[in-house]
Formats: sequence, structure tokens, C-alpha cells
Amino acid sequence: MLYICNMKYYIYTLSHPITNEIRYVGKTNNISKRYSAHLKDKSKSYKNSWIKSLLNEDLLPIIEVLEEFNNELDCYNAEKYWIEQLKIWGFDLTNLQMGGIGGNSDSLKLDKNPNAKISVETVLSIKNYLLNSDKTINEIAKIHNCKPSTIHNIKYGSWSEITGFTGKEKWVRKDSILNRQKALKQSGLYDKQSIKVLQYDLEMNFIKEFNSISEASKETNTNRTSLTQCLNNKLKSANKFIWKRKQT
Repeated sequence: MLYICNMKYYIYTLSHPITNEIRYVGKTNNISKRYSAHLKDKSKSYKNSWIKSLLNEDLLPIIEVLEEFNNELDCYNAEKYWIEQLKIWGFDLTNLQMGGIGGNSDSLKLDKNPNAKISVETVLSIKNYLLNSDKTINEIAKIHNCKPSTIHNIKYGSWSEITGFTGKEKWVRKDSILNRQKALKQSGLYDKQSIKVLQYDLEMNFIKEFNSISEASKETNTNRTSLTQCLNNKLKSANKFIWKRKQT
């Protein structure tokens, strides 16, 4: 007997395990599987470079669930909202796209023409009809100008993946995001504008002043996490340099 899974969709964040700085916002219907995929992804991207830098130091990003939805369309819209909002609040996200429907390349090939594809918008619209209307598969197929077998595949095929949890996920209150941002700035671990960084050699000879941790990290090819730990007296040096905060 065929049936529809009551699928959940999630907005999640990836953050630094030491500073708690949020670095990525994403959406998924399977938190544990998506987290594992992030750790295994070898493609070149700003986000993957950040995760690799953590793995090189035997650290793992923290995944936290921000919101939960019963409707995938709402989840896409929420992803776009949170990426925009967190950037406005000053978080240095690794997201290159603003999320939402336009930020996803998923598509479903049509039955007759292997080169033709249903757009993400159409797939999501079909899912919305399946979840929130009493229309039959034939009726939904007619509305979207596709074959009933295509609707059937979306309803019962690989698109219907049951959500699984590992028990390690965290849930985050929306209002805690701003509190975290304030705490990061007050602690000095978050360097959006204010922290001036001084570079010295191992003999404490002054080399250069930088306007931020990010600038120092990029110009000297120094791991940002190690540099931050050095500034907070958790490491003596990073990349064969000594780093100090400029006292104001």
C-alpha cells in the first residue's frame, strides 16, 4: 500500500565550535545526512574551505536547527530570510547565494525527453498540492502540464526521504541569534570591524598592523581559528608569527 510520509523540513546553521560564530545557513529534510554530507564534501567553495580548516585542527562545525516546517515552500522562503537577516546583523556567512528557490539546482527529468527538466518551482508547487490539497494525481499533472507518472515519482519516489536525527542536533531560539551576536562582539572573538591585529615575528619584532582578523588571516595565509586562539592567549603563535590585539 502506498502512502505519503509526513515530511519535515529544517533551516539549520553551521557555527564555529569555539567562537560560536554562525558561518552557514542551509535547508534540509534530513539533518544527520546533510551534516555528514557537509563533512565529506570535497568540492571547492568558501563553506567547504572553512569546514576543512576546522577538520585540520580536529574540530567539527556545530549544527543547530533554527526552524522546522511542514511545507517545503515555506522552508525555501525562510532560508532566504535568514541568510539576509544574519548578514544584516553582521555574521560573516560562507553562503555565496541568498538561498531560496533560486539557490537550489534540484530538478526532475521528464519521462519522454531526458534533456527536459521540471523547474524547482514546479516541483515545489507539486509537493505543495500533494501535501495541502485533495486533488488527485491526474488533476495535479494537468495543472502542471506533466504526466501523472511524474507526479507519482515525486509523491512516492526518491523525493520522499524520511527525516532522521542523530540526537546531537541543537535547536535555537530565534531571539538567541542576536544575543549570540552581541556576546561574540563583547567577548572580542567576533571581529567584524573593530579588532586591530598586530603581527610580530617569533622574536617579537613588529611586522604589520591589520584592520581585522579576516584581513590578517587572508593576507598572511594564516588559519583564522589559530589566529583567533593566539589573540585570546590559547596559542603562543600561529603560522610562525605572534599575534596581538592592538590596545585602544
